[in-house]
Amino acid sequence: MRLRGEIKRRRIIEAADKLFYQQGYQQTSFTEIAAASSLNRGNFYYYFKTKDDILRAVIQMRYQQLQSMLASWDEEFTDPKERMKHLGYFIQSQEDNLVHYGCPQGTLISELSKEQSSLYSEATELLDVVLKWLEKQFKALDYADKSSIMAMRFLAKIQGISLLANVYRNKEFLQHEICDLLAWLDKV
Repeated sequence: MRLRGEIKRRRIIEAADKLFYQQGYQQTSFTEIAAASSLNRGNFYYYFKTKDDILRAVIQMRYQQLQSMLASWDEEFTDPKERMKHLGYFIQSQEDNLVHYGCPQGTLISELSKEQSSLYSEATELLDVVLKWLEKQFKALDYADKSSIMAMRFLAKIQGISLLANVYRNKEFLQHEICDLLAWLDKV
Protein backbone atom coordinates (compact mmCIF):
# COMPACT_ATOMS: atom_id res chain seq x y z
CA MET A 1 0.00 0.00 0.00
CA ARG A 2 2.80 2.40 0.91
CA LEU A 3 4.58 1.70 -2.38
CA ARG A 4 1.45 2.56 -4.39
CA GLY A 5 1.13 5.79 -2.44
CA GLU A 6 4.73 6.70 -3.16
CA ILE A 7 4.20 5.94 -6.86
CA LYS A 8 1.16 8.24 -6.95
CA ARG A 9 3.02 10.96 -5.11
CA ARG A 10 5.91 10.64 -7.56
CA ARG A 11 3.51 10.89 -10.52
CA ILE A 12 2.14 14.14 -9.12
CA ILE A 13 5.61 15.59 -8.63
CA GLU A 14 6.76 14.62 -12.12
CA ALA A 15 3.57 15.98 -13.74
CA ALA A 16 3.89 19.23 -11.78
CA ASP A 17 7.57 19.53 -12.68
CA LYS A 18 6.77 19.30 -16.38
CA LEU A 19 3.85 21.73 -16.16
CA PHE A 20 5.73 24.24 -14.02
CA TYR A 21 8.56 24.16 -16.56
CA GLN A 22 6.38 24.41 -19.66
CA GLN A 23 3.68 26.78 -18.39
CA GLY A 24 5.15 28.44 -15.32
CA TYR A 25 4.29 27.92 -11.68
CA GLN A 26 1.65 30.63 -11.43
CA GLN A 27 -0.07 29.55 -14.65
CA THR A 28 -0.41 25.91 -13.59
CA SER A 29 -3.53 24.85 -11.71
CA PHE A 30 -4.26 21.96 -9.36
CA THR A 31 -6.71 20.65 -11.95
CA GLU A 32 -4.02 20.53 -14.63
CA ILE A 33 -1.58 18.75 -12.32
CA ALA A 34 -4.25 16.23 -11.28
CA ALA A 35 -5.17 15.56 -14.91
CA ALA A 36 -1.52 15.22 -16.00
CA SER A 37 -0.86 12.76 -13.16
CA SER A 38 -4.09 10.82 -13.94
CA LEU A 39 -5.45 11.30 -10.43
CA ASN A 40 -8.72 12.82 -9.34
CA ARG A 41 -8.48 15.93 -7.22
CA GLY A 42 -9.72 14.14 -4.09
CA ASN A 43 -6.78 11.72 -4.13
CA PHE A 44 -4.51 14.52 -5.12
CA TYR A 45 -5.13 16.49 -1.91
CA TYR A 46 -4.22 13.46 0.17
CA TYR A 47 -0.61 13.89 -0.99
CA PHE A 48 -0.35 17.68 -1.27
CA LYS A 49 -2.46 20.28 0.52
CA THR A 50 -1.17 23.33 -1.37
CA LYS A 51 0.53 24.16 -4.63
CA ASP A 52 3.51 25.39 -2.59
CA ASP A 53 3.79 21.88 -1.12
CA ILE A 54 4.01 20.50 -4.64
CA LEU A 55 6.53 23.13 -5.66
CA ARG A 56 8.69 22.29 -2.64
CA ALA A 57 8.65 18.62 -3.72
CA VAL A 58 9.52 19.60 -7.31
CA ILE A 59 12.45 21.70 -6.08
CA GLN A 60 13.68 18.80 -3.94
CA MET A 61 13.41 16.39 -6.88
CA ARG A 62 15.29 18.75 -9.20
CA TYR A 63 17.95 19.32 -6.55
CA GLN A 64 18.48 15.58 -6.11
CA GLN A 65 18.65 15.08 -9.88
CA LEU A 66 21.23 17.84 -10.25
CA GLN A 67 23.34 16.48 -7.40
CA SER A 68 23.18 13.00 -8.85
CA MET A 69 24.18 14.16 -12.34
CA LEU A 70 27.10 16.22 -11.05
CA ALA A 71 28.26 13.41 -8.75
CA SER A 72 28.19 10.96 -11.66
CA TRP A 73 30.53 13.23 -13.63
CA ASP A 74 32.82 13.50 -10.60
CA GLU A 75 33.03 9.71 -10.51
CA GLU A 76 33.33 9.18 -14.25
CA PHE A 77 35.96 11.82 -15.10
CA THR A 78 39.17 12.71 -13.30
CA ASP A 79 39.80 15.90 -15.29
CA PRO A 80 37.84 18.92 -13.98
CA LYS A 81 37.69 20.42 -17.48
CA GLU A 82 36.11 17.23 -18.79
CA ARG A 83 33.55 17.33 -15.99
CA MET A 84 32.62 20.91 -16.84
CA LYS A 85 32.50 20.08 -20.54
CA HIS A 86 29.85 17.51 -19.73
CA LEU A 87 27.72 20.28 -18.30
CA GLY A 88 28.02 21.99 -21.68
CA TYR A 89 27.20 18.76 -23.52
CA PHE A 90 24.19 18.31 -21.27
CA ILE A 91 22.99 21.82 -22.14
CA GLN A 92 23.39 21.01 -25.84
CA SER A 93 21.40 17.79 -25.42
CA GLN A 94 18.52 19.81 -23.94
CA GLU A 95 18.34 22.27 -26.83
CA ASP A 96 14.68 21.62 -27.73
CA ASN A 97 13.46 22.28 -24.20
CA LEU A 98 15.80 25.22 -23.67
CA VAL A 99 14.72 26.90 -26.90
CA HIS A 100 11.03 26.46 -26.08
CA TYR A 101 10.98 26.97 -22.31
CA GLY A 102 14.35 28.28 -21.13
CA CYS A 103 16.42 26.84 -18.31
CA PRO A 104 14.20 24.93 -15.86
CA GLN A 105 16.07 26.29 -12.86
CA GLY A 106 16.57 29.84 -14.13
CA THR A 107 12.98 30.33 -15.26
CA LEU A 108 11.56 28.98 -12.01
CA ILE A 109 13.81 31.15 -9.85
CA SER A 110 13.04 34.21 -11.95
CA GLU A 111 9.30 33.60 -11.67
CA LEU A 112 9.45 33.08 -7.91
CA SER A 113 11.53 36.21 -7.41
CA LYS A 114 8.77 38.28 -9.01
CA GLU A 115 6.08 36.70 -6.90
CA GLN A 116 7.97 37.19 -3.63
CA SER A 117 7.38 33.48 -2.99
CA SER A 118 8.60 32.04 0.28
CA LEU A 119 10.11 29.24 -1.83
CA TYR A 120 12.38 31.59 -3.74
CA SER A 121 15.38 30.93 -1.48
CA GLU A 122 14.83 27.17 -1.71
CA ALA A 123 14.70 27.40 -5.49
CA THR A 124 17.97 29.37 -5.63
CA GLU A 125 19.65 26.28 -4.20
CA LEU A 126 19.11 24.70 -7.62
CA LEU A 127 21.67 27.06 -9.11
CA ASP A 128 23.78 27.10 -5.94
CA VAL A 129 24.47 23.37 -6.23
CA VAL A 130 25.79 23.90 -9.77
CA LEU A 131 27.76 26.99 -8.75
CA LYS A 132 29.44 25.19 -5.82
CA TRP A 133 30.26 22.24 -8.06
CA LEU A 134 31.82 24.59 -10.64
CA GLU A 135 33.86 26.28 -7.90
CA LYS A 136 35.20 22.89 -6.88
CA GLN A 137 36.23 22.20 -10.49
CA PHE A 138 38.03 25.52 -10.85
CA LYS A 139 39.81 24.98 -7.53
CA ALA A 140 41.03 21.64 -8.87
CA LEU A 141 42.42 23.58 -11.85
CA ASP A 142 44.50 25.73 -9.46
CA TYR A 143 42.19 28.74 -9.56
CA ALA A 144 41.68 28.67 -5.80
CA ASP A 145 41.73 32.44 -5.41
CA LYS A 146 39.51 32.96 -8.47
CA SER A 147 37.32 29.86 -8.27
CA SER A 148 34.20 31.76 -7.17
CA ILE A 149 34.36 34.34 -9.96
CA MET A 150 35.28 31.73 -12.58
CA ALA A 151 32.36 29.53 -11.51
CA MET A 152 29.98 32.50 -11.56
CA ARG A 153 31.23 33.46 -15.01
CA PHE A 154 30.68 29.94 -16.36
CA LEU A 155 27.19 29.75 -14.87
CA ALA A 156 26.34 33.24 -16.14
CA LYS A 157 27.34 32.22 -19.64
CA ILE A 158 25.15 29.12 -19.50
CA GLN A 159 22.19 31.07 -18.14
CA GLY A 160 22.65 33.85 -20.69
CA ILE A 161 22.90 31.37 -23.55
CA SER A 162 19.76 29.59 -22.34
CA LEU A 163 17.85 32.84 -21.97
CA LEU A 164 18.73 34.20 -25.40
CA ALA A 165 18.20 30.85 -27.14
CA ASN A 166 14.73 30.81 -25.57
CA VAL A 167 13.91 34.45 -26.36
CA TYR A 168 14.92 34.08 -30.01
CA ARG A 169 13.98 30.38 -30.34
CA ASN A 170 17.40 29.79 -31.83
CA LYS A 171 19.01 26.34 -31.60
CA GLU A 172 21.96 27.35 -33.74
CA PHE A 173 22.82 30.17 -31.36
CA LEU A 174 22.65 27.78 -28.40
CA GLN A 175 24.90 25.20 -30.08
CA HIS A 176 27.38 27.82 -31.29
CA GLU A 177 27.65 29.56 -27.93
CA ILE A 178 28.06 26.34 -25.96
CA CYS A 179 30.84 25.30 -28.36
CA ASP A 180 32.42 28.72 -27.81
CA LEU A 181 32.12 28.28 -24.04
CA LEU A 182 33.79 24.87 -24.25
CA ALA A 183 36.59 26.35 -26.37
CA TRP A 184 37.07 29.04 -23.67
CA LEU A 185 37.23 26.27 -21.09
CA ASP A 186 40.03 24.54 -23.06
CA LYS A 187 42.08 27.74 -22.76
CA VAL A 188 41.58 28.03 -19.02
